[in-house]
Amino acid sequence: MKSILLTFFLLFSINSFAGSTSEVNCLTAAIYKEARSEPFKCQQAVAEVIMNRAEHPGYPDSICKVIKQPKQFSWWVNSEANRKLLKGSTEGLNKLDMLAYQEAKQIALLAYTGLLEGHPALEDSLHFATLETSNKWIRKKKVKMLCQNHKFM
Repeated sequence: MKSILLTFFLLFSINSFAGSTSEVNCLTAAIYKEARSEPFKCQQAVAEVIMNRAEHPGYPDSICKVIKQPKQFSWWVNSEANRKLLKGSTEGLNKLDMLAYQEAKQIALLAYTGLLEGHPALEDSLHFATLETSNKWIRKKKVKMLCQNHKFM
């Protein structure tokens, strides 16, 4: 019940911000696609890095633009299914995936409204990758936090 009330409050409060629904939908999709099977704190870390990028002068000035940047997120390809997910459509998700999507949405709402308590180590982090990723650029970055299947730099 507490979760439902929090979600209602957040949904109600963000409606006063222009463009907020699409930004929250984009952030939700990214959290869901990147870390849906991981604990809350790891999903939160993904949200933090994306929010950091959207606020950083070296990246686009919106969450949706950050996510759609070429070669930034392995899941992002301009497909019909991904475009629908970025718009908040959960069409085709099974019950388990729907629960994961709803959890991602709550995290996205908290992050977007500034109510998500951040990890101090991620205050200025702009990158994350799965542990299996070993690209040259990743090896040059200092890992600030490990969280289940991701490293945050």
